[in-house]
Amino acid sequence: MTVLTVAGHFLLLSSRHKIAVRKSCLLVFHRTSQAAAEQILRSGFRDHTARFLTEREWTGVWVSDRPLDNSEGASGDTLLQIEIAEEILAPYEWVKEGKPYREWLVPAAVLNRDGEVKLADRG
Repeated sequence: MTVLTVAGHFLLLSSRHKIAVRKSCLLVFHRTSQAAAEQILRSGFRDHTARFLTEREWTGVWVSDRPLDNSEGASGDTLLQIEIAEEILAPYEWVKEGKPYREWLVPAAVLNRDGEVKLADRG
């Protein structure tokens, strides 16, 4: 099988030259406790509902394009990484001017269905 990259998409060519397109993926992160990470890896993410410094309630799971720490609103000693298509994340992005990272509040069902979750590599 041959892999080509065209316009940010991966094209997989089989021996019969059928083309399967994989969408451009992002690697995003979710910080949590060790116990919660073990539960997520076993059973998947669960939605959390809160106001998140706004006037209404929001529901989902926070992920970011880089590991965040306590000063940036994340807590926990364990970091998960999720590989997921950027097109799937796009509707859930929270954009704030001047913020040095990107973040999304994604429904747990979306992450569980479309993301590949594992403990973050310690590089």
